[in-house]
Amino acid sequence: MLYKLRTPVNKSNAIVDLKGDTKKAVGFFIFDRDNGKFLEFTNLSFNTQNGYTSENLKLSDYLQASSNFIILSVKAVKILERDIENDVIFYPCEVFCEQKIFSFKVGKIKTFRSLVNKEKSRYRKLTDGREVLMSPVFHKVRDDFYIAKDNTYKHIYAVSDKFKNLIESYDLNIKFTELPS
Repeated sequence: MLYKLRTPVNKSNAIVDLKGDTKKAVGFFIFDRDNGKFLEFTNLSFNTQNGYTSENLKLSDYLQASSNFIILSVKAVKILERDIENDVIFYPCEVFCEQKIFSFKVGKIKTFRSLVNKEKSRYRKLTDGREVLMSPVFHKVRDDFYIAKDNTYKHIYAVSDKFKNLIESYDLNIKFTELPS
């Protein structure tokens, strides 16, 4: 089974947005462009939307981002890092909420699998003839990874039962949604 990560904060605007010029960060973390050298000179910073408060942010081990970043609490990364180091590498980031700064970690996924079942997924045809993925359906995959990106659609990632079980065994505050297969 494959899953999408969800924030434990059950509010529609529980989202964080990357501050500043997002092009390099999105290119590096989401689309695997660039070598990440910019991170030597830049601190990644996110602003919360009004669904997060200082209190619920402190209790969250995963933050939902408007771009498909994986943002985990420092506590969660410290606990998980050894287990998931082959699948993801983490970089420090700051999250601004209610005029306070919180330390989190943003992950770059290193593992790729064929996750999206192209034949069963739904697409929208553009006027120029190109097709855009609208509703992905996922393959049933082996549980040989914790977290992976799709080989083709690099902005799409999923976590496995193995990851879900690990999160639950450490009682981390991360929720999951089962992905369609």
